[in-house]
Amino acid sequence: MTHEAILEFIKRKTSAIDHHEGLGYGPGPVGIAQGGEPAVAKNKKQARKGHPRRKERSGPFATSSVPLAEKKDGNGVEAIFSRALAAHQSRDLGEAESLYRACLDLDPEYPNALNNLAVVFKETGRLDEAITCYERALARTTEPVAVYNNLSLAYFQARNPTRAQQVCREALALFPSATDSWFNLGNAFVARMDRRTGARYLTRAARLSPDYFPALVNLADALKGQGLGEEAIQAARRAAEVRPGALEPYVNWADALREHGRITEAIPVYAQALANQPTHAPAHSNLLLSLNYADGRSGLENLKAHRYWGQVHADPLTPDAPGHANIPDPDRVLRIGFVSADFRTHSVGYFLRPILESLDPSLFQIYCYSTGTNDDSITEYFKRAASVWRPVARHSDEQLAALILEDRIDILVDVAGHTGGNRLLTFARKPAPVQVSWLGYPNTTGIKAMDYRLTDAVADPYGMTDDFHTEALVRLPSGFLCYQPVSEIPTEVNALPALEKGFVTFGSFNNLSKVTPAVTALWAEVLNTVPNSKLLLKGLVFADPQTRQFYTDLFTQHGVDPDRLILLSRIDAADGHFRAYHQVDIGLDPFPYNGTTTTCEALWMGVPVVTLLGTIHAGRVGASLLHQVGLGHLIARDRDAYVALCAGLARDLPALAVLRRTMRARLNASPLRDEAGQARAMGVAFRDMWRAWCRGRTEATTSPPS
Repeated sequence: MTHEAILEFIKRKTSAIDHHEGLGYGPGPVGIAQGGEPAVAKNKKQARKGHPRRKERSGPFATSSVPLAEKKDGNGVEAIFSRALAAHQSRDLGEAESLYRACLDLDPEYPNALNNLAVVFKETGRLDEAITCYERALARTTEPVAVYNNLSLAYFQARNPTRAQQVCREALALFPSATDSWFNLGNAFVARMDRRTGARYLTRAARLSPDYFPALVNLADALKGQGLGEEAIQAARRAAEVRPGALEPYVNWADALREHGRITEAIPVYAQALANQPTHAPAHSNLLLSLNYADGRSGLENLKAHRYWGQVHADPLTPDAPGHANIPDPDRVLRIGFVSADFRTHSVGYFLRPILESLDPSLFQIYCYSTGTNDDSITEYFKRAASVWRPVARHSDEQLAALILEDRIDILVDVAGHTGGNRLLTFARKPAPVQVSWLGYPNTTGIKAMDYRLTDAVADPYGMTDDFHTEALVRLPSGFLCYQPVSEIPTEVNALPALEKGFVTFGSFNNLSKVTPAVTALWAEVLNTVPNSKLLLKGLVFADPQTRQFYTDLFTQHGVDPDRLILLSRIDAADGHFRAYHQVDIGLDPFPYNGTTTTCEALWMGVPVVTLLGTIHAGRVGASLLHQVGLGHLIARDRDAYVALCAGLARDLPALAVLRRTMRARLNASPLRDEAGQARAMGVAFRDMWRAWCRGRTEATTSPPS
């Protein structure tokens, strides 16, 4: 499906639909699981889609075993309960709470009132009170499975997944065929990153109820998270058969295809997801993310696709006059806000942390808005670097925008773009006078509320890519990236492996989404040009035998014997990822979406990387990094030059050994590792942006009325 066909397909589906901002949840393009916020429905199973993998079986539910005469009594408990339920369903939570309490004044152990009051407590953030109500309801209810499920979810949301699992097991001991309890138990394990166990319980739920849509959706997501792409696709397809008009199965299906390098297959599946729900912004972001991996796309095509996302989802939320109260003083201390789900051990963190730790505190106050929930030991470094730390994972986009506006942030920085956990619909509301995109996404955001994009003159040469962005490009002088290696995992550089083995090993540890058939064709040519050489690829998806066979077949089609391929899956040891570089002599950069963290890691481990220079940002990041470390001669202008560079490095092993031995020192002496210098450059850029806003504000207030 061509770009134009996809765009027209989506436009046709969207044209007759009034704009809304989607479902308002945080996680974005990483796959969609059937979620589980409380549903306000009478005896109806509902779930909010796309949030953490959990489900509340029933929200407020009504009794069905009451004598008719009692229902007619306008002052009786049943009549009050009916009024409470109506208020709850109309989202008047204050009135609903008062009426549920009135029910309990008349009958302190009325189970449905206890359950529904607990739901109100949970919806208003009072989880401890919710748990107490659920526990009381459990002793009296005629629907124990429903209350068990609600109680397990409450414990889960209270960050007590161990107790959530115990509650599920208690339910299953009494009701071993309770599908929802198997479902919730599986979700609890997935949330604790034990996807293998979680998938086993989700499979049990799906077997008990073959048409149980939420279980099929979450099973696909859990399998995908283990790299089991083909199994994930099968589960997603089954979910699509159950609900062909739903969004989630197609997103999980397309994500699995993308993560296994099958981009041309993934794109039309994303298009079908959007046909089913055209105003779902995160699914639309997934499509945009995938377009970056597709070979042969122009900057203009990408601009049109991203601008359309902005027109549908973001721009209608942008106020004409935001009304910022920030003082337009060009030289005062500035409040810089960073919004990220990845203040932790994550690729983004390796580049974000050195800047936050090095920005001058006498000039900038750092506000970190953490939208993620997977904090770890690295999170503590970010907390220490921040002047103000805001955990906002549970804030809606609108609530987060209000908080940022209240904090009077001067410059707000997005580091996600259209990747997972993004909050572009917060930025769309223009909560800060100046808004900047940087780091986490290799393309324009496409939204009019984003003012600038930080880059450099290699990744985005002057006059070459400016017209492909809705933001104004600001080029940092020495590169837009600053890399901080994982100091907690000290790994030394070893001697050149080829000197001991007698053959050269090429390697790439990139996300397999980037290793498309076009990439494997060029890498096969490299292998065919360098006799006896091997290629080591590392990725989670190689846990899937069918994926291993898929990639083996791709290379075999180009004359590469399977024995020359080394396919590694996840290595659990903390230093295992870096030690795998001890097997690699020369790194290969994919295209048109280059590596970033993987290139830096390879250089840190002494492995030079050959890159193919593209025409848009995603395909020029490799060149930007190599320029920063003085390895511009490893940048190929075309595919023939790429093969020639690889062959040349492989022919001169003594020179390659010296380069390996000196690479870390080279890297440490380069702008890529100059944390203070890069932070100063970014500080200058922030100050220039701020002064431009102050000038505009001053001119606007001093201009005579027209």
